[in-house]
Amino acid sequence: TTKKMEDAIRSFEESKKVNKRLTQLYVKHNTKGKTYEELFETMKFDTFLTAQEAVDNGFADRVVESR
Repeated sequence: TTKKMEDAIRSFEESKKVNKRLTQLYVKHNTKGKTYEELFETMKFDTFLTAQEAVDNGFADRVVESR
């Protein structure tokens, strides 16, 4: 129906805004100097990073393997 299509479009547009804002925050706070385009490409899907991938993308400093 038209209402369902409108709801889907609105949901999609809202999701795009959230993803854009999150990517901007990732650019601001990553420690590897990653660009918006690099981080957008990495995070454009529901991406779950391993600990090492988080380090590689500048979201964490290091992986702690033991205390």
